[in-house]
Amino acid sequence: MRNFLRQFDGHDGARFLALFWLLVIGTYLGLILVRDVEAGDRLYLRDYYCFHRAGELAREGGTGYEDPDRTFANPPFTVPLMEALSLAGTEGSYWVMLVLGTLTTIVGMLALSRIPGLDRKHALTFVMAGLACPSLVFALHLGQLTGIYLLFACVVIYGWCAEKDVLAGIAAGLLWSKPPLAIALVAIGTISRPRAFTVAWASTLASLLALSIPLGRESWEGFRGGLAVLVDRHELNPDSWRKQLTLYAFLRTALWKLAGSPTDTPAHGREIARGIVLALSAILGSWGLALRWQARTDWRAGSTHVERMVRLGSIAMLASISLNLYLFYYDSALVVIPSVFLFSHEHAWRSRARWWTAVVLGMAIWVAQLLPMLWNDGPNPIGPLAFVWLVLELIELGAIPASAPSAPAHQAERAIGAGEASA
Repeated sequence: MRNFLRQFDGHDGARFLALFWLLVIGTYLGLILVRDVEAGDRLYLRDYYCFHRAGELAREGGTGYEDPDRTFANPPFTVPLMEALSLAGTEGSYWVMLVLGTLTTIVGMLALSRIPGLDRKHALTFVMAGLACPSLVFALHLGQLTGIYLLFACVVIYGWCAEKDVLAGIAAGLLWSKPPLAIALVAIGTISRPRAFTVAWASTLASLLALSIPLGRESWEGFRGGLAVLVDRHELNPDSWRKQLTLYAFLRTALWKLAGSPTDTPAHGREIARGIVLALSAILGSWGLALRWQARTDWRAGSTHVERMVRLGSIAMLASISLNLYLFYYDSALVVIPSVFLFSHEHAWRSRARWWTAVVLGMAIWVAQLLPMLWNDGPNPIGPLAFVWLVLELIELGAIPASAPSAPAHQAERAIGAGEASA
């Protein structure tokens, strides 16, 4: 027993906790799934059916955007993938989405565990953390594409850290299949990486756009119409705000409730909330540009390269969650990336107090991801929590020395990923 306790480490603790959570939530959601399957058409109420329906409409000669009740809002170049998905049948499409989401999550987390400096023990830990993330579990349950987006994001950050800019650029280009999730990664990578990254993502996006040419102008008009339908459906629906885990949704809900929750004016506070978020985005963006300009050196140079790229990856994910105007609870699974970095790159933090604060914020976000399933009121605190964490990451980015680090910093770099090499 004493030997077991001596060998038990943080990896084991994280894995056991993730496994316990997966058994609990898996059993609960599994029972719901069995009920929905037995009920016949109840399964069709899940999100996956929007993707299946788009493919079905496209195979029938349409654009894929004709059904306003099951709105498809991904760009036209994703329609061929939806057509292939629909070939599995109405129920089969769900199982394809479930398996595909699970596999892409695993591959994405394995890619992240290959970041230089990490030992092999992180592979299983990262996978368990990814699969246990509440928002990712809900995404799989609904048949959402979140696992694929997570894979692309993981490959981008791995590519940055491993000096594989073409690979990172291709993954970033593919992430334009859901534009709100691509913006932060593309902007940060374009500013901080060599030209190869920019050329790769731009070329990938151009290739995707070329794929949509045979679909005609009608497809893009349908896409634009689908976005308009979603905005109208969710912008003025207070119940929808609690499911959107952004700073904007938090402010919308708070301002509306402070006004007494007027049902006749659901747009109350919209412009104020939008203005605040846009102003904060501009301020943080300018801060990041200033940090890049002040460095005056190649951010790929020196022993702090991996630390800086990991920090930039966390910043991109937290910005995607907190500063988007629309982001539903299932896509907040992106928070798993900065969360595992808190564990794997703990010693890279210059301030212990900031690290502990980020840990508390991360724990609060993971718990708050359960609220859309448990709480019909609002606002959800994830947006503000992710925003504060984002500020901490920017402070840490500024604390990384531009020149060769001192001896203590070298020791911190060597400590990243330190541990046993066994799996």
